[in-house]
Amino acid sequence: TILVLFFAFTGFEAILVSTGEMHEPRKNIPFALVIAMIIIALFYGSILYVCIGILPTLANSSQPVTEAAQLFMGFPGTVMITIGAVFSVSGTLNSVM
Repeated sequence: TILVLFFAFTGFEAILVSTGEMHEPRKNIPFALVIAMIIIALFYGSILYVCIGILPTLANSSQPVTEAAQLFMGFPGTVMITIGAVFSVSGTLNSVM
């Protein structure tokens, strides 16, 4: 669980690498970080809201988002969540490397 939480909330500090090439970094970086954190919090909050509402056995599930997507959208939902997770992990690992 800690690994997933760490992975979910890392990466926002990577914007500091390119600050030397930005126009007005003192103004733009805080704005971009705040907006990004708000969007991410809304996105994760929405996912949790749907998972808690659909999957009553959420605490005992080993794959809660996938199981909720399967109950909510059937097999296409499971495939969509799996592909989204692969793209998310790949994009993050690509940017970190």
